[in-house]
Amino acid sequence: LRHTGRGLAYFTIENIRFDYEGPRPHRINMDGVHLDGPCKFGVVRNLQGTTYDDLLALNADDMASGPIESVAVDGIFANDCLRAVRLLSAESRVSDITIANVFGTFYSNPFEFSQYYATPKRGDFGRIVIRNVFVSCGSHPEKSAWEGRPLFVMNDKIDIEYLAIDNFHRDEALRAVPCFRIGKSVHIRALALSNISLRNRTGNPITFLDHEGVIDRLVANN
Repeated sequence: LRHTGRGLAYFTIENIRFDYEGPRPHRINMDGVHLDGPCKFGVVRNLQGTTYDDLLALNADDMASGPIESVAVDGIFANDCLRAVRLLSAESRVSDITIANVFGTFYSNPFEFSQYYATPKRGDFGRIVIRNVFVSCGSHPEKSAWEGRPLFVMNDKIDIEYLAIDNFHRDEALRAVPCFRIGKSVHIRALALSNISLRNRTGNPITFLDHEGVIDRLVANN
């Protein structure tokens, strides 16, 4: 399900289950719900199932370009899915986004902030709040080898004004990848991490924060 074009406003997308039963008939992504810019004032809730791409993507610059703002996400439930949520900005702003109540296992990574496309400009993320996350690494549904990535990835040339992650809990038995990865071209003005737990059952050390970028203000508690 993809929205693209002249803009979407005042919308509700809810109660969708992706009932992958495999194997895929064609080697294609099998996307979930993708919203392209411009897009504002909406609710996305209760997405379930397995997809071979982002279960939910907020793409400000993909098949169409424009800001994505004032969107509330509530309820993502997935088992061995590629990713829960991608937020993408090549230059258009993504801001005033809340993502809550995410559960399951993901064979790439649950969350990604990226620019994705090669461009001289920088991705622009405003105020993003993520809370109530209970996730861990998953296996590829077709049993193929998969390295996996950190659970929260911030990559490419992007700026984030404010990012808060609260009540994130990881019970990990599969892969000892970091919880958070911040790339060297990432600039975060304010990052707040709170109420986070990790149960490591892999037998190898797990890095909490793998950071090469710039964080102006970091607040972490509990």
